[in-house]
Amino acid sequence: MIFKYKPSSFFKGISNKRLKAIFDKFGFELDVDWEKRNPKKDTTVANKWVAYNVPEDKRKAYNRLQEVFQRICIIANSRTNSLAVIKKQAAFGEIDKLPEDFDDDAKWCKAERGAYIYLEEGFDTLKKISEFLYAKDISYSDHMVDYQTDRINFTPSEDLRKRLETALSDFYDVPEEDRETRVKMETYPMAGTEQNYFFYTKDGNIENIEMRLLNEKEIELKQVRRPYTVVFTCDNNYTIKTAKKSNIDNNQDMISEVNSAPEEKGKPGTLLSLYVEGLRPKKRDELAELIVAILGGVPPKRVEETSYNLECFADPQYGLPDMSDFGIKERCVKRIGIVAAANPDDEMVFTNLQKKSVYDSMRRCFKWCRADSMGAESNVERVFAQPFSVSLISIVMTTIGGKTISFDLRKHSCNRHNYPEDICKIIQTLIDRMHIIV
Repeated sequence: MIFKYKPSSFFKGISNKRLKAIFDKFGFELDVDWEKRNPKKDTTVANKWVAYNVPEDKRKAYNRLQEVFQRICIIANSRTNSLAVIKKQAAFGEIDKLPEDFDDDAKWCKAERGAYIYLEEGFDTLKKISEFLYAKDISYSDHMVDYQTDRINFTPSEDLRKRLETALSDFYDVPEEDRETRVKMETYPMAGTEQNYFFYTKDGNIENIEMRLLNEKEIELKQVRRPYTVVFTCDNNYTIKTAKKSNIDNNQDMISEVNSAPEEKGKPGTLLSLYVEGLRPKKRDELAELIVAILGGVPPKRVEETSYNLECFADPQYGLPDMSDFGIKERCVKRIGIVAAANPDDEMVFTNLQKKSVYDSMRRCFKWCRADSMGAESNVERVFAQPFSVSLISIVMTTIGGKTISFDLRKHSCNRHNYPEDICKIIQTLIDRMHIIV
């Protein structure tokens, strides 16, 4: 796994004490006056590190230090609440007791916390935490595909890790001579949960690609290896749901009634969440079945994608639920896409550029098309009486502090714009309160 970092901004998040200690740990002297350096403004360390001419006998240490910085950067830029993950590891004895002021964001930014974990707990703990965060962030981006199967009772072990590594290497047709040096299979249980995390990486073949490094100005042909990556989690705290299906019309009361209807009791199951690069759906399904078989389960079934019924937004009087308990003072629909029944292949999208209700914009657009251009008045309310379906909704929320949160909904997707975990929870709460999940 590779995560790029930009030294000029990244180093500003780490105190002199800890940044110097990391360089010293690897034996790198950058000739920096650490006593006078102001971490918030100084770029000297970044400039010297970018320009550092690595002697051959330091190459291995240099590469290892780069990975340390990359993994600290994952913590620093994670959408997931990295502090919560670190505290969970501490609560279950996976890391030592944290400093009393570790919760103080003013004293401990995310990068500083990552540097502390590395210096006090070592590389293996830093790696484990960064892998957890990496996997969680993938799941927030809707890139993981979920499969469910009957409960799999397995114990992570060296034998299981090796069997998974062999099976995935066979799946990717990795030559035998490359398996010892170019393949890695790592497994981690998440402390305090019934989740196990698995990471499989394989260095790809050498390719010639036009690219430049962060510290270079010119693009040139370089030899690189692209890694294959498979990330999956198995969660045994999962229930296979067997809810009864119901027909849903466009009435909001009916939608609420259906979504609040009691479900039949489910049965214990295992949820496999799978992320894989460059595989078509059929091959991905084959890989999921292979993984479950190695774990000792029966063939899995793909969990149906979340589906949103957006027809309530066809009503210009629709009001978004109150979110004041989450510090939201304003909510509005700023963009709407509609598909007319008579023209199912065409989508019309209306946007209010002032981030106000899009319904007024929609009225004005139709009024101009129907009336103003003809020099006559028109009953623009007919716009909303015509048969059409809603294909897209963009919602904007404004916090008490003036921060804007926006997201898009289509029938089978929710674009959260790479928001961090706490913002994603606010968006999900609004979706839940709208009762549009079917």
